[in-house]
Amino acid sequence: MSPAFETRSLDRGDCRMVYDRRVVPGAPAVVLLHGYGVDRSMWGPTLPALEGYTVFNVDLRGHGDSRPCARFSIPLAAEDVRALLAAEGVDRPVLVGLSMGGYVAQEYAWRYGGAAGYWLIGTTPVLLDCYAGWERWTLEHSTPMFRPFPWGFLKGWMSRASSSTAEGRRAVRAMFDRLSRGEFLRGWDGVAHCLHPEVGFRFDAPVLVTRGEYDRLGSIRRYMGQWERAYPGARALTIPGASHVANLDAPEEFNRLLRGFVEQCMEARTCG
Repeated sequence: MSPAFETRSLDRGDCRMVYDRRVVPGAPAVVLLHGYGVDRSMWGPTLPALEGYTVFNVDLRGHGDSRPCARFSIPLAAEDVRALLAAEGVDRPVLVGLSMGGYVAQEYAWRYGGAAGYWLIGTTPVLLDCYAGWERWTLEHSTPMFRPFPWGFLKGWMSRASSSTAEGRRAVRAMFDRLSRGEFLRGWDGVAHCLHPEVGFRFDAPVLVTRGEYDRLGSIRRYMGQWERAYPGARALTIPGASHVANLDAPEEFNRLLRGFVEQCMEARTCG
């Protein structure tokens, strides 16, 4: 049996980054990166699939216990992950990022590379020039668009849009309830300016991209076909019965894919 998780923190100057860690000597490492507005507790149904692996379950800056935090951006979040892995002495982890966590994983791949694999769930390409002008404009101006809506309305709408199950919607709403309206809007501006096309970029390890069958958020469905065309070797799959938080909506299928992908990454690392 794997050791128990322990909660640790890392001082990032303007933010104390909190994460749960389980170290299995000699085992591959998996880093879990949650979506925007939620926190590391979303990975509860996923952790049993990672028995036998070293795991870092992170509250990204401005989320969960990694608050208060005055600044948020995708590059800062990727830098935090890099600092955590350096502090822990972790080499070539598998990065698993859902939604915003997928943005962070892509940013990490572009800035640093060196991971053993990247699983991007319910997310869109950050580094491709595939968006129409109106899409980029809408994203970059989305923070002011949120401001007129009451916080309770936004939390309810986002919870309903995120999950295909009542249990999943309750879990997402409970995580959103931890944030204040001000925290949500401040951080969202960092997400709204995350796109930066990088011509010639290629991932340096296996890439799996998935979306839930019922995920209608943003442009996720529209751009699923871009991944395999732009990044040779990438696989794009749909998880039946799931919406945006696929690990909460279809945990058995999600965990099966997770174990398989981590094993694929370890085989690729051995062969490489």
